[in-house]
Amino acid sequence: MSAVALEPSRRLFCCAETSEPMRHLERLAAAVAGMHQAEVVKLAYEGCLSPEVLTGSAKSVDGTADGNAPARDAALCGLVANWPDVAVRTQILLSAAQRIQAPAYILRQAPGQDIRQIVAATAGGVHALRVIALAEALSRDWNLPVSMLRVEPMFDAAPEEPQRGLDALLANSFVLGAPVNIGRVADVVRQIDARTGSEDLLLIGAPHFGVAASHFAGSLPEQVARVRLGPMLMCLSEPPLSPPFRDFLWEANIRMGVQGLARDEVVRLLVDCLCESGVVPAHLHQACIRQALFREAMGSTFIGCQTALPHALLPDYAGVAAAMAVCPAGVAFGSSEGVPKFIILLVSSARSHDRYLGALARIGQQMIQARTRQRLLACATPADIMDALAGPEPAGRGLDTQ
Repeated sequence: MSAVALEPSRRLFCCAETSEPMRHLERLAAAVAGMHQAEVVKLAYEGCLSPEVLTGSAKSVDGTADGNAPARDAALCGLVANWPDVAVRTQILLSAAQRIQAPAYILRQAPGQDIRQIVAATAGGVHALRVIALAEALSRDWNLPVSMLRVEPMFDAAPEEPQRGLDALLANSFVLGAPVNIGRVADVVRQIDARTGSEDLLLIGAPHFGVAASHFAGSLPEQVARVRLGPMLMCLSEPPLSPPFRDFLWEANIRMGVQGLARDEVVRLLVDCLCESGVVPAHLHQACIRQALFREAMGSTFIGCQTALPHALLPDYAGVAAAMAVCPAGVAFGSSEGVPKFIILLVSSARSHDRYLGALARIGQQMIQARTRQRLLACATPADIMDALAGPEPAGRGLDTQ
């Protein structure tokens, strides 16, 4: 019953110099804390936020005896801070986040600067899924429209269309506006700036932890910050762990040969499976159905690749669990882009945000492959399904997403 194991109380650092304005930062901290069901802990500092200051604060939060290199603790879900004006100070800030292995959300927004829209820019890097999830959360919390800007840098001179990657596929499971694609261009920085207005909050991923902490100057976010006048929010984090399927899906929660059911009936069938197997407590049965159908009413969770990912985020549930229906004839799922044959219902909560993103990534890595979907349709038993899903991971390029 690991799926419902309780997690410790979570905390988010809201870090600011004593002289810095706090209104925009506190608003961001409240939204990020809501994503994780975390408590906001304010941390004031002078000069710059050094690794020593942050590790000392982390030590006081998690009780770590060794303040030199504390391991990442489940109770610390990250930090938010203002974006320093000087690149070297930004690098020190990112180095501090690396030291405690915590996600960092770095905001640049002038005191009187308004935000009318959120734009999530991604080139499919390690932060892509977190940036997309953050964009949806801010859009919901701040009641602002959101769109996705897909960027593919020019690696060679071939005038090919951008390949639709895993992040683009999974973006369909979030409530986002219509995506805008930027093809292979020589000057990505200027293209990003040209596609975002002065009142658009641009969300962008930082370089990987090691690069960000040592070589931030000259990185893509730093270059964009130099030319862009509008607000920006940079996300630094490790990619979510992709757990094996057996961590959240079991044979007892797989239904095969499902036919003759409408979308809502399939959702109810899968919730029934989870409750009957004991993975979801019986008293959460109706709440789970309501949340899943409420999410579908906001927009179809059909992501392409013959797959739909309905999900229910419950405040009284910790961990991630899934149930799967294989529908060879397909099920109408409220999308004009296709009819899914594989319905995978995810149940989780904001307390398990990282696990939820990891499960999404694992599902996407397999369902994006045409050969995996073909194997699934040929399976005779739930055990065969689990074997097919446990197959090798894709290389990530040139995959069939139809």
